[in-house]
Amino acid sequence: MSGKDESVTSKNSLMGTKSGKKIIKQGLFKSKGYRQFKQYKEEYETKFPEFATRFTNALLQQIKSDSSPNVTQQKFGEEVGSTEIILESSQIDPIKSKLESFDILNDRVLRILNSNFVKMTFPVFNALFDASTEYFQDKNSELREDIVDGHIIAIDLSEPMDRIVDKDEDLDYLDDYKLMNPYILKISREKIAKGGEEVLKQFENGFKDARVGQYLDTKLKQNPTAITDNELDESYKKYRSVMGTAGSNMALSREPLGEIF
Repeated sequence: MSGKDESVTSKNSLMGTKSGKKIIKQGLFKSKGYRQFKQYKEEYETKFPEFATRFTNALLQQIKSDSSPNVTQQKFGEEVGSTEIILESSQIDPIKSKLESFDILNDRVLRILNSNFVKMTFPVFNALFDASTEYFQDKNSELREDIVDGHIIAIDLSEPMDRIVDKDEDLDYLDDYKLMNPYILKISREKIAKGGEEVLKQFENGFKDARVGQYLDTKLKQNPTAITDNELDESYKKYRSVMGTAGSNMALSREPLGEIF
């Protein structure tokens, strides 16, 4: 599901959709909707690179501080129900040593963040969080960063996992992604937990469904004719479940906005 077009908010891209044309029309009249779009577009352009650096630094800290990376790999494989996406024990040390370089790790992070799905989600989540805190009158910039970062990182986990399973891009970096994956999940959980017990619970429920979807999606790709219509529908949970709970969690799972989002 990777997309590499870096101009997702360009005029040409916007003209390709009904909602995009509406945004451009609003721009001609300088409406509130257009001003908000412009605000979050500009924030994305300045803040997304900062997010990528935070993500890399958090990953680097996790990788360097893990004294039992083999155990980490095994536990991750058990949680997601697959040994295909983890490293063999003999592979771990050289890859871990390589990824303890900020520059190399940052390259891998930028590769998995190079997805239109991730890029477009970033401003949307910030806008939803702002709408929520304006409604509840409890603005908190630090919590905003943690909650948005955590959910973007969790959603981005599908990128390296898909590439490992599909084996159709980044072939030279798939083993690096295998080492990174458990730490990506751990970082996202720690950040999301800042929102409280209910927010983390909603995320875990979504992630559980997403794991089922990931398994069925893998099964579909391996043998398309063997999967049922119901399993095909369930396979889409790997995207729907995390996105659905993420929307609710931008309101910290509080009603009525949690249900609306």
